[in-house]
Formats: sequence, structure tokens, C-alpha cells
Amino acid sequence: MRTTLKDIAAYTGVSIASVSLILNNKPHRLSNDTCEKVFKAAEELHYRPNVLAKGLITNRTLTIGLILPDITNAYFATIAKQIQIQLQEADYNLFLCNTNDYPEKELSYVNSLLDRGVDGIILATATGSSAAKCQQIMLKASRPLIFLDRTSPGVAAHSICPDHELGGYIATKHLIELGHRRIGCITGPMSLQSSKERFFGYIRALQEAGISFNPEFIQEADFRILSDYSKLETLLQKNVTAIFAHNDLIAYGVYQQAVQHGFVIPKDFSLVGCDDLPFSQLMAVPLTTVVQPIKELSEGVVRLMLELLSDYKEKKIQTIKYAPQLVVRSSTAEYHN
Repeated sequence: MRTTLKDIAAYTGVSIASVSLILNNKPHRLSNDTCEKVFKAAEELHYRPNVLAKGLITNRTLTIGLILPDITNAYFATIAKQIQIQLQEADYNLFLCNTNDYPEKELSYVNSLLDRGVDGIILATATGSSAAKCQQIMLKASRPLIFLDRTSPGVAAHSICPDHELGGYIATKHLIELGHRRIGCITGPMSLQSSKERFFGYIRALQEAGISFNPEFIQEADFRILSDYSKLETLLQKNVTAIFAHNDLIAYGVYQQAVQHGFVIPKDFSLVGCDDLPFSQLMAVPLTTVVQPIKELSEGVVRLMLELLSDYKEKKIQTIKYAPQLVVRSSTAEYHN
């Protein structure tokens, strides 16, 4: 059974009230010998504070909920790890939830996490369709909600994201600078704001270079490894010489399909991904990709959450973006007519 303050009081002969003051670092006039006796007893009896009971008094449980769309995606797994490290340094614990890209699970998890007394929630939404409802629930509970990586237009909530539009822009601009003009784009789900923004960056780079946008060069996918060869086949039939994939997982699928059908990258077409997952530099042809600022995102979202917990009602809505960078590897090459 869990050791209680009452147990320590009985063990030491010190009153329960005095034990509570000592172990909770409250002001008191107790002697150093008494304090030492209580701390020693707590260690010997393996005392651990009852966080839930304490939370009823302080209205804090020192726990944060993190809801992610796909924990099998190394990008989100890395973010989760970094957030956990940052929270641990601030003496907070993390509840991790995975929606498998089902937006209805977001609502379920938000309610479940609130039932467990979390102080705040960080949410990377699956599609954005439930974002407004999640925000309403959190506002009613007077608990802070921060959208991470993905936002939902029209929802007034705190958010921290990479600059997705800039990511799409620098990826496409790199291909243009290599001489490519027929550049295909395999997007993520266009219901997601992040996909839309990367797509807008792609278009901006084309416009700057005076290249006409061709809707036939666009294929939509999800953010998992591309297994449908028809999407790549369609682009190659349109004679694209380069492809911008909206994330590295899509790029992995493109690479796999290309190899299986006898194409050589970058000889037959150049390929750029986005996220810089660990495997990207280990591929037979290392992938040129957009490096997401994961460390900055993780530190930023934890810092903002702690700020909101200190004065939630006084904070104006913040939208923070961090700039990604391009890392050039062997999957892209100059276009020679």
C-alpha cells in the first residue's frame, strides 16, 4: 500500500500537520533535526506524494496531455520524446495519446485527459475537423490548449508550427535552381492546413521563377509511405523531371516504387522530401529534404505551455512559427535536357 503522511507521522512521532509542512516545503519553525527525521522516514518508507490528492488542493497535477496523429511516424515520435524531456526538466509528466489520424478520437482523448486532471493539452490535429470542438471543451474547462505542427483556420487558439509554406518554397526553389521546370508535387491530405501551406510554397516558388502552374503535376496522398504506383506513374507520364514529396514517408514510397519499376534517382528524376527523418540520410540514395525545427518546436511548445499555466487568462493568442532548412543530399541533381 502507498505510504501516507499519517504513516510517516506514526513512524517519527511528529504530527501529521508538521510532516505535511516539511515534505511540501511550506514555511515552518520546526528544527533541523525534526526535518531530517521526517525526510529520512519518507525515504525509508518509500513515500511518494499523491499527485491526484494534491491536485485537488492546488488545482494542479503537473501533467500535460499530448495528442498526436501517428506515433509510428518518426517525426511525431521524435517530437514526443523531446517534449517529454522538456517537461521532465520542469517536473511535469506526460500523457501520450495516438489518434491514428481519426479526428473523432481527438475529442475522446481531450475529454479523457481532462477527466484525469491534466493541466493542459498539446494537440497535433489529424485533419483539423474537430479542432474547434476541442478548443471549446478546453475553454470551458479553463485549461490551455496549444496546437502543434498543424493548425485549423478560424480556430482562435495558441499554435506552434514549422513554417510549412517556407518549407514548400525552399524545396521547390532548390529544384528550380537545378534547372528543373516540370516539377511534380505529391501532397499530403489537402484537408490539412500544413499540406495547403506546403502547396502554397510550391506555387510561390514557381511563380517567382515565371513557371506556369500545371494542375496535372499534382497528386494527393496521405502522410504515410506511398504504395500506389499510379500516382508516380501519372507524374512520369507527364514528363516531370523532379518531384517534391510533402514528407519523407511519401518520398520513401516514391523511391521504392521508382526502383521497382526500373527508374534511377536522380538520373531519371530528382526527389525532395520534407521532415528529415533518421532513415533519409541512410538510403541507398540519401534524400534531399527539408529539416523541420523539432528541437525549437518542442522547447517552444513547452515554454508556452508553462507560461499559459502561470497566467492563462492574461495571455493573448500566440501563433509561433519556426523556420525549416533544406539539407541537400544525393537525390537531387541538375537537369540536363
